[in-house]
Amino acid sequence: CILGSMTVLGLGKTVSIEGGSSHAEMINSYVAAEAKQESLDEQVKIIEKFSNGYVFKGAVPFYETARDKDGNVTGEETTLQVIYAKNGAKDIYVSSGRLSTGLPENPDTVRVLEDGTELLFTSLVNKIVADDYVITDEEKVLQEAGKLNIAYDGRKGTEVDVMVSSHVIWKQNEITYSLMLMDDEMTAEEMLDMAQEIAESE
Repeated sequence: CILGSMTVLGLGKTVSIEGGSSHAEMINSYVAAEAKQESLDEQVKIIEKFSNGYVFKGAVPFYETARDKDGNVTGEETTLQVIYAKNGAKDIYVSSGRLSTGLPENPDTVRVLEDGTELLFTSLVNKIVADDYVITDEEKVLQEAGKLNIAYDGRKGTEVDVMVSSHVIWKQNEITYSLMLMDDEMTAEEMLDMAQEIAESE
């Protein structure tokens, strides 16, 4: 079962990142997830729970390949996507890695931490399309502004799925982190608080 397998263009970048993961590799123990993360990149921060009640639900390895505009492979990486749950709320997804270095160029809100780390909140329209989908000029402008993400899914037909996602993205020690919520059930301040808990953890 593939949780994600698509080519992503967005955040103002021309490079594409293809990524995939398998439900069969889901890790249901936080201790096991910690050990897996240490084996992948021990400098990446993960936490077990947040002060707002979100707690670790699971984690899954995510396999990524970066390509330039000509389709040449520029890098490969295995990262860990961590899922957090809270009763009555939608899951939160936290990912991190060194392959994707893109940051939102026009964030909606910025919070600067004491160590100078900038937490960038942005909302993003995501369109999941078939491989033969042709991007319009208007969509290209929105992509360059960091307001639209086009994801290619080879399993799709002609229908276009549209979802709004909220993100807090930041960079620490050459590692790019992303805290994501599919929908707008939380305010920017609430999501920034969660990101700050990760950024300031040991």
